[in-house]
Amino acid sequence: MLCIRGKWGVGKTYGWLARLKEEAAAKDVSRQRYSYVSLFGQDNLQQVKLAVFENTVPIDKPDLNADVDTLASLLDPKSGAWRRLPNMLSGVPFVRNWTSTDLASTITFLGVKDQIICFDDLERRGKNLRIVDVLGLASYLRERRNCKIVLLLNDEQLGDETKDFERYLEKVVDTSLLYDPSPNEAAAIALSGSSPVLQITAARCQALGIKNIRVIRRLDRLARSLGPILTEYKPIVLEQAVSSTVLFGWAVFQPDEAPSIDYLVGKRPPIVEDIDPATNPSAGPKPAAWRALLDEYGYTHTDEFDLALLNGIRAGYFRKDVLATHAKEAHDRAVAAEADGSFEAAWRLYHDSFDDNRDAVVKAIDSSFRKTFQYITPLNLDGTVRLMKDLNQADTAAELIALYVQGRNEGRTFFDLDQYSFAGDVTDPDVRAAFKAKHDSMNVDKDVRAMLLGLKGGWNDETIRTLADLSVEEYRDIFKKERDADLRRILAGALQFDSITNASEPMREISRRARAALRMIGAESPINARRVRRYGITVADPDTAPQNE
Repeated sequence: MLCIRGKWGVGKTYGWLARLKEEAAAKDVSRQRYSYVSLFGQDNLQQVKLAVFENTVPIDKPDLNADVDTLASLLDPKSGAWRRLPNMLSGVPFVRNWTSTDLASTITFLGVKDQIICFDDLERRGKNLRIVDVLGLASYLRERRNCKIVLLLNDEQLGDETKDFERYLEKVVDTSLLYDPSPNEAAAIALSGSSPVLQITAARCQALGIKNIRVIRRLDRLARSLGPILTEYKPIVLEQAVSSTVLFGWAVFQPDEAPSIDYLVGKRPPIVEDIDPATNPSAGPKPAAWRALLDEYGYTHTDEFDLALLNGIRAGYFRKDVLATHAKEAHDRAVAAEADGSFEAAWRLYHDSFDDNRDAVVKAIDSSFRKTFQYITPLNLDGTVRLMKDLNQADTAAELIALYVQGRNEGRTFFDLDQYSFAGDVTDPDVRAAFKAKHDSMNVDKDVRAMLLGLKGGWNDETIRTLADLSVEEYRDIFKKERDADLRRILAGALQFDSITNASEPMREISRRARAALRMIGAESPINARRVRRYGITVADPDTAPQNE
């Protein structure tokens, strides 16, 4: 009897079946019939015995899977023996009280002999099926029915019966093997082909040490779906997206082995972590090991692109419109790095040595920042400013803040840190003050009324950007001023993006803020609470609220 142990998903069944097919093709198998039985959910030995018979196939059957034809060949209609036996046994009094499963398993089990039998998923058996019963049946089939037995299981998940298994194992098993493929072997089993995306996926899975074949295949499906979405951007954008997808997918699908989602989401750039220890989530043995793994993997921090990918992994698919904005930013950063040198490369002068090279570090980072500030995130601006201040370069820090704020041409939302996913990590007071001043100084286009009126008939990118930047209060004031057909048209235009399948994030933001404005209006009075109900806004009526006595 052969026992093959290994964790779930590492390919025990695949490896065993592949080897059996090789031996069968070479005519080097001593038994001419084979039966594969998964014990998953099997609750008693009668079910197991019946399953052994039902799944018996000729050893030379290419896929070794049971079907109607293989079952028909076992129940040979020419002899009629299998049909007569139940009739004969039904005349015996005690047989009449058997269940149909008991009777069928008893009858059919008589034909089980001289074959190879594989029992899989021992650790997932039903609660009423004991390990000792399975091992006893396996021993009986080997000793009395001349069968060769193979057990496949994850012995780490046997629970309370682990000791029983270990005690009986040495009595009934001749050979016990641990199936533990390397990450390279697991990737070779799980993935086939030579596409660029597949090669990236394989390399990334190997770098993380992922061995679960089912997980690797799920990651491959997700990664391949990114190809058509990101085809218009620089190849490095797809490479980065696949890399993040493999990492976050591993954390979602194997939470017991991968770094936690909370740890990954909280991963900040070294620019920030090395300056402010409070932002470094690597305290403790496990997080420290995760930090070392991610450093080797090349994953420096989580950004908004990564968060969008994580949401897609959880949903099971990626939306092009959701990824587009972040992919474009990554594309632009790649273009800038090719033209003027990478901002991250300049920071490596700081991270990758213990040289007393303050002046060289300041010069390199300052120079690269001025060339690429259009592609630098607010979080990295904050980290750069704090480094300059720590190195007694307050004047340089002030210049970089001014350059950044004055030179970025994004809308008001960009300078509203409350709308930024990592706003809590932007802590430098001068950076925050500069963002607030820029946001407050940006006047809303006075012709937004005309934009809203025309929104139902069409729009351009500038219109969407402008309207997405309007505050909820500004929407409220516009709605309150309008009347009649103009009010109806403005509301129809602002709320339409809720029903557009491929609406972009700025479009959805317009509808979100319009709904919030209606909720504010509804809270003003009972009559307005009733008016906004037609738009799906529910507000408690002031006149129906409980009164204080």
